[in-house]
Amino acid sequence: MDVEDVKSESLGDVPPEISIPFVMALLTCMNVEKELVKGSSKVVKQKWVASRRKNQCTKLIVSTSDGVFSALENVYYSNVSINIGTLGPNLTIKFHLSKSQFDLEKTGSTKYWVLPLSNFISKFMQMSPELRDHPLRINPDGKLIVFDFNDGNGFIEPLKDYGDCEKRLLAGTERNITTAVMIGEVGTKLAHQFSDLSEWFPFDFLSLLGLATGSEVGAPWIEFRDGRGRLVRRIHVRLGRPSFSKGHRNIDEVIHRGTGTLLTKYQLSGHSGNSYLMPTLKHIIRGGLSSLNIEDNMSHIFRAFEGLCEHYGLNTQDLTQNLDQSQRIFVKETLKKATIEIREKAKSSCKSDQRDALERIASRTENACNTDQYFGLKAIGLMDQFDLLDAKIIDAHYQTNPRLDKRMWHQVLSHYRGVVFHQGFFDFNTGEYDFYDVLRIKYHLHDILVRIVLKMLCYDGTYQRAVPISGDWEAPWPVDWVKPDTLASELGYD
Repeated sequence: MDVEDVKSESLGDVPPEISIPFVMALLTCMNVEKELVKGSSKVVKQKWVASRRKNQCTKLIVSTSDGVFSALENVYYSNVSINIGTLGPNLTIKFHLSKSQFDLEKTGSTKYWVLPLSNFISKFMQMSPELRDHPLRINPDGKLIVFDFNDGNGFIEPLKDYGDCEKRLLAGTERNITTAVMIGEVGTKLAHQFSDLSEWFPFDFLSLLGLATGSEVGAPWIEFRDGRGRLVRRIHVRLGRPSFSKGHRNIDEVIHRGTGTLLTKYQLSGHSGNSYLMPTLKHIIRGGLSSLNIEDNMSHIFRAFEGLCEHYGLNTQDLTQNLDQSQRIFVKETLKKATIEIREKAKSSCKSDQRDALERIASRTENACNTDQYFGLKAIGLMDQFDLLDAKIIDAHYQTNPRLDKRMWHQVLSHYRGVVFHQGFFDFNTGEYDFYDVLRIKYHLHDILVRIVLKMLCYDGTYQRAVPISGDWEAPWPVDWVKPDTLASELGYD
């Protein structure tokens, strides 16, 4: 075992009979304890235990006959001790590694990447003759989910015990278990270290699979294999270890055959790798989980809307946008003059707390024309961005069928968001809120989010809508199924 590039300091006086260059490389200092074990054996044991202060270990390498195990960053260790007995020194160190890798000897060059999928529950409906003889096929005659990646074919295949794994997850006897593998080609991309993967590896596919299945999907490690399917490198990094919970399945392979299409289209959408998308997908998935209560579902739904509105610049509005030019000039000049006067007053104040208060007032006065947009209005603005007609249909419905609280739809959305984030719960027991009204809003907003994201990702297949109405609810619906003549009842409204 080699430990390299380690900053070390003197350990002080160490008994000369113990040679511990390895320990010296890891520890700053040690507390020496001697213990005489009395008895017929009369064995003397000496023990050195690491103190709290440690050197930083920046590289850990373990060489074996099969290959090399290495960790090149974030190498932490604990429980370091040396026990001296009749057989000599015995060193114990416990390492904690956020990521590491194992490189095998005597293998070919990297050709395929392999991602084991945990908690992926789906159907596999595609036959692919060109992939039948792929060196990593588990069952050459079995069905797959196929997608395009890196100018080649990628696929997802269930493990041999998939059926049993699925039953255990659905029954709740297992909360996280590997069910399938996802495989693609490396091509000319670099895959020597984990840092090489940031530019091209499809980490986002896990969230997309979660969007499709309605349940969060993780992966315990990444493998790279050669053209014959032999292991070349395994990178040990945990890409999520979700606890399984069943949610709303947006793409059912039996009906839609769309999971592979989603993975393929995503790469061409222009949103690939963008930081705002993955949190949005996570919120959408959790907004449909059956294990969460309605307030938690709606919290995730509202947060997904907020993130998308922020991305599209809809979180604030200019209050002067409906004024004519002369009125705009008047308002801005008046606010500018007032701001200058308040700041002059702040400068002349002797007390720091008063200066701070006046400066805050001046700042707000300066930006008084810009205000945070009400949630309902910006949510409708987001729908308009994607030509969704839901708001117009529900507003027309509320005009002819007024609510008891007389609120319009955008006011209902803002009010319910306030209840979730400020009150924390809907009081159904007193009758202040109607459970089925809140439920229909939740289903409808979740469905809108799914349609928006599928549009963003250029998905042109069908999906399973979240609005629970009778009839052909589970039929293959196109993403733009809401038309000007769509009835409010088709969106779940009585």
